[in-house]
Amino acid sequence: MQLATLLLQIVAILVAAGLFDRLFRRLRQPQVIGEMAAGLVLGPSLLGWPAPGISASLFPTASLGYLNALSQVGLVLFMLLVGLELCPTVLRHLGRVAVTTSCASIVVSFVLGDGLAVGLHLRLTDGQVPLAHFALFAGTAMSVTASSWSSSTLDSTSALSRRRYSRCWS
Repeated sequence: MQLATLLLQIVAILVAAGLFDRLFRRLRQPQVIGEMAAGLVLGPSLLGWPAPGISASLFPTASLGYLNALSQVGLVLFMLLVGLELCPTVLRHLGRVAVTTSCASIVVSFVLGDGLAVGLHLRLTDGQVPLAHFALFAGTAMSVTASSWSSSTLDSTSALSRRRYSRCWS
C-alpha cells in the first residue's frame, strides 16, 4: 500500500512539474520556478484548500516520511551532479569571488528568513514557540533552500556550462 501511494505521489509530482515547467518556459522563467509553483499547487495550502479530500488521499500523513526520504536522496544526488560540473581551475581563478558570493547568499537568505519569521511568528505559532527558535528555523530553512534553488536555476539556464567554462570538460 505504501509503495503504491509513493508511486502515485511521484507520478502526480512529475506531471505537475512538467505542466508548470512548460507554462513557465513560455513566460521565459527558469525551470525551477515552474517546479516550485507545482509544489505550491500540490501542497496543502492550495490543493488542500479547495479539495482537502484529494490532498489527504494523495498525500496521507503516514506516507510523507517515505516521500521526504526519497526527496532528500534526490537533492543529494542533484547537488552531487552540480559539484561534478564545477571546474577546479575556474574555482581557483574565481575563488575569492565565489566564496564571497556564496557566503553573502547564505547570510542574506538567513537574514531575510529571520525578518520573515518576526512578521509571521504570532500568525503561525500559538505563542508556545520562542521567537528566537522560530527565527533560527526560518533563517536556516531559507539559507539552505537558497543554495539548492540557485544551483537549480544555474543548471536550468545552462549558466554552468557556457562557453567560458567549456575548457573544463576537455
